[in-house]
Amino acid sequence: MLREIFTYIKPAIPSIIIFAVIIYFDFYIMTPHIRNQYLIKDTVNFEYNYWTFFFIGAGIIYVLILIRALIIEKCTKKNVRVEVIFSIFPALFLAFLLDGFIERTVLYTNTFYLSENIQQDYKVKRDKRLHLLSNDGFIIIRQKELSSIETIRKEKNLPSIYDLKDGDTIRVDFAKGYLDIKYLK
Repeated sequence: MLREIFTYIKPAIPSIIIFAVIIYFDFYIMTPHIRNQYLIKDTVNFEYNYWTFFFIGAGIIYVLILIRALIIEKCTKKNVRVEVIFSIFPALFLAFLLDGFIERTVLYTNTFYLSENIQQDYKVKRDKRLHLLSNDGFIIIRQKELSSIETIRKEKNLPSIYDLKDGDTIRVDFAKGYLDIKYLK
């Protein structure tokens, strides 16, 4: 019984291992890194211009499907045209399934290529909660973003943002990657 099940599963084992590695890398490496590096405003701005990367990802998946069909499975010349045409649909389907993974991969790799350093000043405001107000009117109020800034300030041995008084000014260092998307530095 177990041997029969294994014979059915055996061809899928490499695919299962690849997807397990992708899921692990996505959830345990990329997602926490992105959460700590980007402000929500910057990721939302990226999502408006994301469609080009989606189609690049779909194109890469399409090429991989064609390589599998043409080289590994050694399709005949008659089947090549059919394979080229009908590989578009699974490639788009997989790209839609992997949409979030492609987006996080692009944001993750953006943090490894520095193109510009940016310093932005924020005024500390305290009502019921702490929030930071920039000169251009952008407000940082989310606890996740404040804790990311706090972590970076601790690494640089700067005073805690929670110890600052109302009206104090802090400087937050950002960097722009190859996509011109700001991330905390």
